Amino acid sequence: LGCTCSAFAGYMLEETLNISLAADASRMKRGTTASLQRSVWLASAAMLMTAYAFSALTSALPLFYVPMYHWGPRELGMVATGFGFSMAFYNIMVTKPIIKLFGAARASMFASILMGMAVLACSMVPSAAIHVIFMLSEFAIGWALQLPALSEMIAKKVSPEQRGAAMGMLVSALSLGRAVSPFTTGYLYKADWLVAPYTEQDVFDSTMRETVPFSYAPFVVSAGLCLIGIAVIAVEHISDYGVAGLFSAGGSESDYLLHQGEKDPKLQA
Repeated sequence: LGCTCSAFAGYMLEETLNISLAADASRMKRGTTASLQRSVWLASAAMLMTAYAFSALTSALPLFYVPMYHWGPRELGMVATGFGFSMAFYNIMVTKPIIKLFGAARASMFASILMGMAVLACSMVPSAAIHVIFMLSEFAIGWALQLPALSEMIAKKVSPEQRGAAMGMLVSALSLGRAVSPFTTGYLYKADWLVAPYTEQDVFDSTMRETVPFSYAPFVVSAGLCLIGIAVIAVEHISDYGVAGLFSAGGSESDYLLHQGEKDPKLQA
């Protein structure tokens, strides 16, 4: 299943990277080296935040499933399988149309919003059915969308010679987030603040009673990092298109030229 999902994600990533590159050649010529590096760093920071949230959710979910829903290995395996298949579906059917319609930066912000809402709400939903149908599907859409969106955003800002290094930085940020998150999530799960109202009486399996008590801290922290990721990408998008660019459809080359001309009258000539 992991290989299948990776193959689908790789295909969609390759397709996404090719969107509108020719139309942005003039933009790459105008950008300075410093601004190009800043774009890559900001995109990588956003990737780090959401990768942390993804790993925090997947690390902590099996632990609080036990007291909340009394699930065992079979139920956990079914949920994980459904999550993987839903991500593959979203990569094929949803990712590319959303990026094409709203632009890479706004698609990334939308992905962070979905992931932040899902990771914060999923630990507090009392119904297992609602949790699986809405919370996990919402998170899967956001995660499936984030890497392709940030990849296209970077591809538009750097020269072909810099693209490999830029993508390497982005993927390194993804790996770093997924490496750091399980370590910190383990400590936050047993934090003595934001403690969930579950006791050992809620755990039917005596071998799993160490899962309680637990704290909502990992999910609150992850949602906060997603919010930071939104702000990071918003700063970069505003720099390119102005505040109005956050709300107007497209983020086209003409919008970019108009805003850059407002910042530097020499570009209007």
